[in-house]
Amino acid sequence: ADTGIDVLYHAMEAYVSKGANRFSDLIAMEAIQLVVANLETVLADGSNLEARSNMAWASTLAGLAIDIAGTVTIHAAAHPISGHFNKPHGQTLAAISVAYLRNNYMANPIKFAGLAELLGSQANKLNTTELAAQSPVALQNFLRRVGRDITLSSLGVTEDYIDQLVADTFKTMAGALGNNPQPVTPADVAQIYRESL
Repeated sequence: ADTGIDVLYHAMEAYVSKGANRFSDLIAMEAIQLVVANLETVLADGSNLEARSNMAWASTLAGLAIDIAGTVTIHAAAHPISGHFNKPHGQTLAAISVAYLRNNYMANPIKFAGLAELLGSQANKLNTTELAAQSPVALQNFLRRVGRDITLSSLGVTEDYIDQLVADTFKTMAGALGNNPQPVTPADVAQIYRESL
């Protein structure tokens, strides 16, 4: 589950990043669709070779996507959590990603609306901004289905650690922060951490 959702975040982040282009979008979108369609099956039945092959292909595509377009604040803010608390990378990504989407979807409503649909939201009569606002809900629903709708508190993080985590995010992951679809300040990262507790 942790490795499978890391694939999802590689693709998601490449899709919304400032470095995205038409080619990276194509492969990121396919990777997201493959993870959404196959990860639950793999977790329920590890012997399902078709689903596992689809996840392997998704991982390949997502790796190409981040090689082209890079990652954003989700990865940047997740790495210090893993370092300080010795938690799996996929879990630290999951714990902060819903708050990230809530705080960033207005940076590019078209992309985040597309992400919401890729994650399972129905457009219905929603306008682009309304659909973009559904992206955190769609992501949380998916995380719930794969057993990774978790909080930072469940990983041992408390309010006392936030300043250190923010400082380490900017010290070690400035490149990913610079690739975010909107400018990122220490206060922005602290807000994501606090909302994720």
